[in-house]
Amino acid sequence: WVKSLDSIFAENGLEALIRGGEYSDDPYHLNDVQPVFADGPHWRRGDLFLSLGHQAMVVLYRPSTGRIVWHRIGPWLGQHDVNVLDDDRISVFDNRISFDGDGNHVLGHSRELVVDFSTGTIASPWAAAFRRHRIRADSNGRGLALANGDLVVEESNGGEVLRVGPQGEKRWSYVNADGEGARYRIFWSRYLDPERYAGAIQAARGARCPAG
Repeated sequence: WVKSLDSIFAENGLEALIRGGEYSDDPYHLNDVQPVFADGPHWRRGDLFLSLGHQAMVVLYRPSTGRIVWHRIGPWLGQHDVNVLDDDRISVFDNRISFDGDGNHVLGHSRELVVDFSTGTIASPWAAAFRRHRIRADSNGRGLALANGDLVVEESNGGEVLRVGPQGEKRWSYVNADGEGARYRIFWSRYLDPERYAGAIQAARGARCPAG
């Protein structure tokens, strides 16, 4: 089964959002597709959350009916990485990128936003951490909210993964750098819960790469 974004937008009466401005060879910049795995009050199993970075838009699309059941433009800018948190909430990694003539610029710092469908509110629970640790993702980037209220953040281009608390504290960080301090990018790292993935973590710790 294949469905183009052009068709989805046209069939849902949103074609003007794409065709109504200046020409772009990348009008959507689809950078994340997050499937929904369980029915809830606001979505159904099989729905898809789409992050369209160049439209500053997050879309909830229902393939079973061909309908866009929800969409929102902003307050995020150049966002990535939508995650379903529970029956009512999603999180969005807001890069806060301003696209202008001389490149992409982060407005202050990036942030992880939480959208509550039951109340219609949007919160930034880890704003203190993003501000204190100057987390600025001018592209890519992702966040993972943990059950205890912490957040694991990947600053992809900055080559750092860090875990922060809601009061701004840093639990730990990993910097992908060489001996001289030059940083190298990280893309789509994964956090393994110590209890759920205990076996895999132990196996990784004991693994050794064969001699080449």
